[in-house]
Parts: sequence; C-alpha cells; structure tokens
Amino acid sequence: MKKVLFFSPYAFWKLHGLYEVALFHNFIHRGFTADYVYCNGMFSECDLYWEATVGPRPSCACEVCQRDVGAFLQQYHLPTDPLSCYADPQDKLRAQSFVDAVADQDLLRAEFLGYPLSARVTTS
Repeated sequence: MKKVLFFSPYAFWKLHGLYEVALFHNFIHRGFTADYVYCNGMFSECDLYWEATVGPRPSCACEVCQRDVGAFLQQYHLPTDPLSCYADPQDKLRAQSFVDAVADQDLLRAEFLGYPLSARVTTS
C-alpha cells in the first residue's frame, strides 16, 4: 500500500488549503492511503503571524487557526490528526538544544542524527 502524509501549517490560508485538498483526494482516488496532519499550536514561531507583516501574534491566534482549519478540512472530508499526537513531550527540548548548538556559519553543514539537514530542506 502506498502512503502519503500531508502536513500543512498553511491551511488557514484557503488558497494553500484548497490545492492540498485536491491533492489529498487525488491520491485517495488513485488507491493511496493518506493522512493529513495539522498544526495545533506546537510551534513557538508561526508563518501566519509574522510581526513584520501582520503585527504581533495575538494570544488567541492558535485557537482561531485551529477552529478555522478544522472546519475547513472537515468541509472537504479530510481525516486529520494533530501534530502533537506524534510528538514526544521531550521533542521540543531536544530540538531547542540542537538549534542552540549549531552556529550560524555551520547551518549548511548541520546534521541531525547523521542526516544532513540542508540536503533535505527546500523552500517554495
């Protein structure tokens, strides 16, 4: 069985969410098993609330985002799981320790558990 995992921190923006909905249903139609994981407030930084573009992140940002994204995904019949159900409570501490240990000049050579990170990261 072929599997596809969708993770989108951008489903709050409907244009991002709609193409993911289309891809999700296309994979299902083609016989894949697909799971959709949504952000549920696990990140200290959020691309939806950049202070430089929209001002300070409001205290209710995560609640509003989760409510709207949940309703949006439900409308298009996507089964979802919150990202936090896949995270060990210690993951944040391990990640922060790793980030703190990497100097800026070493970012392109950084490895985590032997995996070269810059070879696996791409931007849109």
